[in-house]
Amino acid sequence: MDDPIIWGILPFKYFLTPENLRWTLGSHDICFKNRFTTAFFSGGQVLPTYRLRHSPNGGLFQPVMEKTLLMLSHPTLRGSLASSNLITRVSPSPTSGDGSTSPDSITFKPPALSDKVSAAGSPSESKPPVWLHIFPEGQIYQHPTFQMRYFKWGIARYILELPQPPIILPMFFTGLQNVMHEKRSFPRFLPRPGNTISITFGSAIPLDRWDRVRQRWRQIRETCRAIGGEEGERLLREGPEAVKLRVEVALMVRDEVEKLRIECGYPPAQPESALAETFKDKNSYLHEFEADLEN
Repeated sequence: MDDPIIWGILPFKYFLTPENLRWTLGSHDICFKNRFTTAFFSGGQVLPTYRLRHSPNGGLFQPVMEKTLLMLSHPTLRGSLASSNLITRVSPSPTSGDGSTSPDSITFKPPALSDKVSAAGSPSESKPPVWLHIFPEGQIYQHPTFQMRYFKWGIARYILELPQPPIILPMFFTGLQNVMHEKRSFPRFLPRPGNTISITFGSAIPLDRWDRVRQRWRQIRETCRAIGGEEGERLLREGPEAVKLRVEVALMVRDEVEKLRIECGYPPAQPESALAETFKDKNSYLHEFEADLEN
């Protein structure tokens, strides 16, 4: 419910021009589990992401990451995106094993991907990069003082690998946890009206904030390119320097959202809540605020 409620704040005229509306990511095991939900969410400009606990096709290098990297690129730079990156995605299995649609059976043709790019890199139609709305925590988390989980590293791929740094607008919202609380009783499928919802937008993060980390990424990429072959690609995917940089960039983005949270009057978050290691520890008390992992 979060995504449609949030963007309900926009004036109605914006909904008459879908090409200017947001794209977003949705869990494949929820939003794309049959033909009806696939058609419904595809029509709402939602792209499928795979969660590793539900599918072997999940992870940082799943197909949707390559799609959205293209969608977020300037049309004149899309041709250079693949050549500037050693990472090639692992082809997903043809069937998901759970009776749902497989990754390659779902086809999308976003406006940004319909441009034909010539060898010189000039599109026949000049269409701008899309607006992509993401929930970087990647899971429902309902802490009483709205502390956040660590941010997934996919946000770091966008910042580091795009030909141009993306414009990132941080936002922080509260109240939606009461509309569809994880501990709600019957009927669970109905939202609870009458709740106050607060949505706070920050300023766009200055593009030069990413100069240093993007330079470090270029150095890592060139080192891996010099090594070449499968080993070079492996190091770019999971080498310690690449992993460390993705963690750092994801934390930088989280810090920007944390500033908004504090501005809204909430106490500073506990430092350990920003670390993936905290949530790997099954004994951490922070787990009690997570949604049921089976949902």
